[in-house]
Amino acid sequence: MNLQNLRHPALAQEFRRWRVVAPSLCGAILVSHLSVASLSAQELPGLPALPGMPIAAPPAGDAAPDEDAAVLPGFLDVPITNEAIETMLVDSEIDLNDRAMKANRIYALAEMYRSSRSWHGDFTGFRVRNSIATEMELNVWKQAVDDYFNRRIINLKGIMREKDAYQEKADQMIRIRRNNQRRVLSQIYSNPRYAGKPESVMNELLVGFSNTPIGYGVGLEEYFASNPSHSRWDLSPEMFESLRVKSPKSKGGQLVFSLSDPVPLKLDWWPPVFREKTFQAAIRNVQAARDQLLSLSEQNPQLPIEAINAFDDAMRQLGVEFYSVFPPPWQNMPTERVLELIGAERHLVQLSEEVEAIRDRGTLNAMTRGQYFDPLRDGENAATLIAWMTRNGMEFAPPRPGHEDAYQALMGQMKEMFVIFGEPLPDPEAPLPKTNPRRATDIPRPQ
Repeated sequence: MNLQNLRHPALAQEFRRWRVVAPSLCGAILVSHLSVASLSAQELPGLPALPGMPIAAPPAGDAAPDEDAAVLPGFLDVPITNEAIETMLVDSEIDLNDRAMKANRIYALAEMYRSSRSWHGDFTGFRVRNSIATEMELNVWKQAVDDYFNRRIINLKGIMREKDAYQEKADQMIRIRRNNQRRVLSQIYSNPRYAGKPESVMNELLVGFSNTPIGYGVGLEEYFASNPSHSRWDLSPEMFESLRVKSPKSKGGQLVFSLSDPVPLKLDWWPPVFREKTFQAAIRNVQAARDQLLSLSEQNPQLPIEAINAFDDAMRQLGVEFYSVFPPPWQNMPTERVLELIGAERHLVQLSEEVEAIRDRGTLNAMTRGQYFDPLRDGENAATLIAWMTRNGMEFAPPRPGHEDAYQALMGQMKEMFVIFGEPLPDPEAPLPKTNPRRATDIPRPQ
């Protein structure tokens, strides 16, 4: 279009000046577009289509675009020329004859491009700061995870130290137990204190059996399911008449009775001193008081306190006569006579304890319903007898003269069973385990 042919020389001159200035303005706009296009398409939001700007055609073919290549906005895919700007001005529905309007339009477009570039720069900075904040959050989370597992490691180390300390204390308990077992065996086989006292040895063995399967009532059949060799530990009915046991201690005393007849106050035997003529009248009074107790017990298991006091008075009278005939001390008497007097005194003490136990119980029954001794069940062999005595807290009483054979036979059986089924005893020459050298009282007891 030639404006001079339209006879507008002033407008043609102004248009020529505008065409000289337009390339520099278009260059500035192009630089701003290129700075904005340096961002990836994934970081830039879609730009609005400007009125009058040409729209780029889609790429030919089905080839996928390069992921690393910068994606430019659609209106930058075509060259920006003066004709394009003129077309933009014409399409924007402005008056081309108004020069000020056209200039303002161009300045507005340039300002819009500068604002868009500034916005994209701010958006890029925001993305960078967001990435830094995300990285810091990840570092904080990683540190929290590290702290969690470090605490777990510290806790596990503390638990292991506690287990090590417990193991040391357990080893110390084993050491103490082994020493006790060695002491018991030494007393059983070589200590003269137990010479002639089979009941003391058997009571020590009962303590040793208390923490073993035998003490808990596990029968020998569990050990010898296919081997009947345990028959050598069977008990005979004659042994039950000779074996005497003590009931658990009560506030008053202990009852002593035989396994075959669990009735206290057995007066069928007296020490040699009380068999002398001097004490026959007092002994007859004691036996009469006992017969009265037995007759009353058959009528009513709960004995009247008057009958018990009568028997106690008869026993007290016997004691008064004994000490009046043989007043202590007995230093000037022969040794054999002193031993007889000591035995008689012990017999009086035993009967006095039985009287106090009967006074406390109110009955002559030496055992409660759950403590009854069944020869077929509890006296089948030495193992069942040990289980019954351990379960009921019984102890062996000294044997009566002439019944020591039953004690010796049972003691031999218990020794043999203790070696086989008792706590495992170490070799006396074997070194003991190294343990914490603290006192035995520092070992915590189970709650």
